[in-house]
Amino acid sequence: MNSSCTIVIPCFNESENIEDSLQSMWKYLKEKKDRTWVLVCVDDGSTDDTAQCIRHFECSIEPANHMRFLFVRLPCNQGKGAAIQAGVRASNTDMYGYIDADLSIAYSDAILHALSEMKTHDIVIAQRDTLSHRGYTVCRRVGSQVFRSVTTFFLGLAYKDVQCGFKFFSHTVKPLVLSIKQSRFAFDVEFLARAKKDTRSIKEIIVGWRHHGHSAVRFQDAIRYMLDVLLVADAVQTKRWWYSVYGITSVFVCAILFGHLVWNGFFFSDDFTWLWYGKQIYEGTIHPLTAHMSTFFSPVMNMFYGSMFWVFGVWSPAYFLFGLGVHGIVSLLVGLLTRIVSKSFLVGWVALILFVLAGGGYEPLYWVGANMHSIATLFIAGSVLAAVYAFQEDRISARIPWFILSVSSFLLALGTKEIAIVTPGIFFFLMIFHFRKRVWKQYAWLTILYGCTIIGVSLLYLWYQYMWQQGSVWITSGTFHIDPRMLLRIPLGIFLIV
Repeated sequence: MNSSCTIVIPCFNESENIEDSLQSMWKYLKEKKDRTWVLVCVDDGSTDDTAQCIRHFECSIEPANHMRFLFVRLPCNQGKGAAIQAGVRASNTDMYGYIDADLSIAYSDAILHALSEMKTHDIVIAQRDTLSHRGYTVCRRVGSQVFRSVTTFFLGLAYKDVQCGFKFFSHTVKPLVLSIKQSRFAFDVEFLARAKKDTRSIKEIIVGWRHHGHSAVRFQDAIRYMLDVLLVADAVQTKRWWYSVYGITSVFVCAILFGHLVWNGFFFSDDFTWLWYGKQIYEGTIHPLTAHMSTFFSPVMNMFYGSMFWVFGVWSPAYFLFGLGVHGIVSLLVGLLTRIVSKSFLVGWVALILFVLAGGGYEPLYWVGANMHSIATLFIAGSVLAAVYAFQEDRISARIPWFILSVSSFLLALGTKEIAIVTPGIFFFLMIFHFRKRVWKQYAWLTILYGCTIIGVSLLYLWYQYMWQQGSVWITSGTFHIDPRMLLRIPLGIFLIV
């Protein structure tokens, strides 16, 4: 029994050449009687006379026993991918293929070559032999090269002509094709990315091609295509791959934008006070766990400056490099946290980039004495992320270590800077708006214990801060007066701001 093959020709506003293309394809297939053919033309919501031209062709063709013609018309323009899916859905055959409506591919040889390769492969794709793109503008050639580079990096597609509108596949691949989400120019990209992930056998063949001198691709389409490629990567790439991209992005952007600070940065203002403080700790004059700078108590910063002075003395590049590294790690943690909350690797990556770029106005990168803010943020982000990972675990043996890490990071944050007191508020909002269903679903007692620990530590810290500040120079001099009743003014202040 002869095998069967469906050829889909999607078209949009192709009234000038669609009838000639269909006549040529019909004539060619009519001569190939060794198999059954189904020629499907899909009008993707054209606004010109394309549909009338196809109807005219349908009425003019001579019937053949081994051939059948189907016309599918979409109610509105949905994109090339949607048109291909509609054509594939309309027929049931052993093999499928789709070709651009202008028949710019030398299809007479290409179809035979593709069907021959289909005996040993699931998918056959074309590579145009004139990859120098004769007749293309410089912008079009550069754009094509950029597209290839983007698809190679984000999707690992090493094929040289991903966007070529000539592809064939077996009926076993049909469900995969119909499951593709991208309906426009990125359809081919998602098709190959999903096929690669599904370990399908893909063969690339070289075909003849001629440039017709016109293109339906506009600049805004190119931008949309790039964004769609990122969405495809978000859907098909592995967690390990995305985490590698997170790390590379953090290091690369930090180094490019702020790396000059390592050699060009210099100490000033309070930096010398902290360096003197580190020298006293290093010499044993004061103890890092009990020493206060005025009423400011930060054992973590005491240990930091004592250790840095012991190892590097007053060599400024080490301090700036440390601050840059902390900023990169915090950016990475922000990306991971955003990825979990948004459930999108792409959104997490964008958040990471934005946070890294925000370093341009970030005081600790330029002022060593302010790096306590970066270190506190590092522990805050680590504490919150550890709690998020804990709530994602279903086993108590997996939750407990994350909770312990979260509480430990919170304690380190409190031991760094007062800003750490915002951490319980972040926990609260995450539990209410994101993890409310999982917080109490399993091991509620563990969640209550964790919550009570965080709240108890926070209240104890607030009390000690209140007592420490009673002896500060601002209080004793009468510059500022601490009155708990002042907290009642906060709602009024918020109201006035809003």
